Order: sequence, then structure tokens, then C-alpha cells
Amino acid sequence: MWGNGILFDNNMIKTQMELLGITYPIRYSNDRDMRTILELASHKTHINQYELKGSLHQKREKHDAMNDVKSQIEVVCGCYKILIGEC
Repeated sequence: MWGNGILFDNNMIKTQMELLGITYPIRYSNDRDMRTILELASHKTHINQYELKGSLHQKREKHDAMNDVKSQIEVVCGCYKILIGEC
């Protein structure tokens, strides 16, 4: 699972699931940090992380959790394409 920090977003989801009696379905080694893939793509492109992140997602008027998720998906997918050479 991708999160904007495995020690924050992913852990928050895990904690809430456990409070509800739901087993967190993600193995610890499969938690991923969006900032890591962004840093790797930044090194490959030689573009500042903040500029790269801004270029990879649509600007949205409303700031809410769903828009944050959509933006993070766009950034992760864009970085992945850069890293595998599709960009």
C-alpha cells in the first residue's frame, strides 16, 4: 500500500482497522512511501522533488482526503513511469 509516509498514513489506517477489529491486510514489507518513489524519480530526472511532484498531478480546487488520494495516485504512477523509462 502506498502512503505519504508509511509511519503516518499507513500506520493510521492500520491503527483504525485494528480498533475496529479488522486485520490489516498489508504485510509490513509491502507498505510503500510515496516520498521515496518521488525522490528516486527526482534523481533520475534531475528535477527538484517539489517541482516534479507539482508537474505530475492535477491541481484541484478543493482540499480534502479524496483529492489528496487522487493526487498521490497520479504522483506514484508518474514516478513509476519515469523510473521504468516510459517518460
